[in-house]
Amino acid sequence: MIEVTISEIAGVRFYTDIKILEPDDKVGGFAVHGIPYKIVAQDAEFMRAIKAVGLRRVGRDVSCRVDLYAQFPVS
Repeated sequence: MIEVTISEIAGVRFYTDIKILEPDDKVGGFAVHGIPYKIVAQDAEFMRAIKAVGLRRVGRDVSCRVDLYAQFPVS
């Protein structure tokens, strides 16, 4: 689960306080977090914030319509 606080000032959204909580599932020994396709496709700023904290796409769960992300060290 990923928890995000969104503030909007003068029509500009700011993503703050990104918390990576317990994983949604495990795939190949990696703890993964599911992010729905709709968010991945429509919210580029959110995806940039997610990648900035070290989450990388490692798979896709077609049955639940989510992309799976695991946390890696930020390089």
